Amino acid sequence: MTVSRLLLKHMSTVSVTVRAHRPSAVSLPTLQRNADSSAHPHLNTRVLPDPAGDPVAVVEIYLQRVAANAARIEAIRLPRTRLVTLIEALNGVVERNGRWGFWKCFDRLRLDGRPRNHKRVWRVYCELGLYIPRRTKRRIPKREPVPLAAGSFVNQGWALDFMHDVLYDGRRFRTLNVIDEANREALAIQVAQSLPASMLIRTMDRLVDWYGAPLSIRMDNGPEMSSHDFVEWAQRKGIALNYIEPGQPNQSAYIERFNRTFRTEVLDAYLFNSIEQVQTIADDWLTQYNEYRPHDVLGGVPPKQFMPRLITTTAADSRNQLSS
Repeated sequence: MTVSRLLLKHMSTVSVTVRAHRPSAVSLPTLQRNADSSAHPHLNTRVLPDPAGDPVAVVEIYLQRVAANAARIEAIRLPRTRLVTLIEALNGVVERNGRWGFWKCFDRLRLDGRPRNHKRVWRVYCELGLYIPRRTKRRIPKREPVPLAAGSFVNQGWALDFMHDVLYDGRRFRTLNVIDEANREALAIQVAQSLPASMLIRTMDRLVDWYGAPLSIRMDNGPEMSSHDFVEWAQRKGIALNYIEPGQPNQSAYIERFNRTFRTEVLDAYLFNSIEQVQTIADDWLTQYNEYRPHDVLGGVPPKQFMPRLITTTAADSRNQLSS
């Protein structure tokens, strides 16, 4: 094989192996200078003879360039291998600990002996889609506070609120409490494992059919009470919704005081085995609260005695109507 063919063979090898580092046409003195250790410290530093006088030296220079390019290829492949290892390690940590964020995963990798630059790990972490989306805070429109004043007649203003507790076996339940602010009468205590906006609307529909529609309802900014369906329902009924300002429960003090009494005398006083048992005890207590229990603010008389309604009904009849 002639020297020219050998050169062509190695030149083609370099051009095929390293596509991104295709050698350009250079003169023999330039090849000699490229072989110098100052230009390529990773090449063999032994002194080569003058290429112009010894054609075999040109072959040796090209061979050294091929070796140098192979080293570059290996240097390029090494980060890819590390990247695959990093991806596998990240996936393993997230698979075992699904709720860990980035920094916990990064610290775990570091403790496992895989130190990496945190910026590179973060890029890989995001490209894999392993980040946990943050729950953005629900934006509440600005509320104009409505003065807290007891009405002069029933159905002038109602107030409602939710409470929660647990059964003896650990299951959670919620209660929907509705009172009339004029005489502090408790209109309903609805107990269920879940109380979405649809159940809130059904309960309020039954109360309106039984007691009549109030002029306004005071409440906080919970998702059920600020839902689009409930707002539309109130508009159809011609009821004004008085939302309190966020973080200001004192603006709905009447229902908050009722919640405290219900918590002390019922929820904290019993161990409940089922939601039906909670509803039965709450209904019995509701009758006692409205008809027998003296109320300090009302002059020591029960709510129904302080300001009776035009309709004559018992709490049991009201429960039967609401449950129908």
